[in-house]
Order: sequence, then C-alpha cells, then structure tokens
Amino acid sequence: MAIIDRLEDARHLAAGGRWEGALTMILLAVAAASRAQFPKGTPSAVDPKKPMADREAFLAYLRDNSMKVTGPKVSSAFAKHTGVAGKDMSTDEILYEFYRCSLVHEGSLHPVVALRFEQSVPGVTKITVGGDPSTGKFTVKTGVLDWLHHIVRCDLQRRGLWPDSLSGHRGGGSD
Repeated sequence: MAIIDRLEDARHLAAGGRWEGALTMILLAVAAASRAQFPKGTPSAVDPKKPMADREAFLAYLRDNSMKVTGPKVSSAFAKHTGVAGKDMSTDEILYEFYRCSLVHEGSLHPVVALRFEQSVPGVTKITVGGDPSTGKFTVKTGVLDWLHHIVRCDLQRRGLWPDSLSGHRGGGSD
C-alpha cells in the first residue's frame, strides 16, 4: 500500500538524519490517508454543493484522527498559535500551509517556519511546536514525525490495513 510505503520511506530518511525528507514523506502519507478517508467527490463540510478540497480533507483527517489517537490534550485542532505569518492558526493548519504545501510545491520549508532535531526517548513521543525566540520562526521539532506516523498507523490499523510485519515500527526514527 502506497501510504505504508511513504511511512517506511519517512522512517528510513529519519534514521539517516534527513528530517525534511522524512517530514515530506510523513505529510504525503497524511495527504494520501486523508483522501482514503475523504475520497475525491466527497461533499465539502463547508459548502456541501462543492467537493471537498485537498486542504479540507487533510485538515479534517488530522483533526478526526488525532482526536481518536491522542485525545483533545494533544489534538492538532485544539493547539492554537498566534502570529504565524500574521495569522492565528491551529497546528494542523500550519502543518498543511507552511510545511506540506511548501515542501511539496517549492521543495523547501516556508521562510517563516523551521524544523529542528529533537532527541527523543524510544517509545515516547514528544511533540514540540511553537515560536522559537532564537530564530523568530514557528518551529516544529522532529518528535512531530512520530506523532503523525502514529496517527496514520493507528488509522490504518483500525481499518485492518496495517501489515503485522510492521507492527513494531513507530515512526520518525524510533523503533
């Protein structure tokens, strides 16, 4: 399955310290999983007369599935950030607009954001996002890769699409 391939690609890239490539693969997996949950032609929740756009599907997928996996304390829909490029946005909106779109369409991170390596304890997902006073940029640390991988993996497991041979794999760079 292509979604699982993207997750495995991300795991290998992260293991090699290729964090932007790993994030790109994870975000592609989220985008593909969002279209599996909300196929092209699904009516928009905003305007049911129109089909759901990629952005809306991506955001709805992350909101729905992060709530199922991590609950409201860690859900991307509830984490609000002010002043990111002059906007107030949730974590999932930032991930879509400034990370996913920039990496996919421009091949690099948007100038107002950064990605920083953060050592994590095996088996523990640490999610750090927010303003970085040292750079003035909105920063996502690499623990978010484990979090996104976990969300997609749990969704695929719920739907019976995760192979048993990968059951021990967590995400980003930790097994």
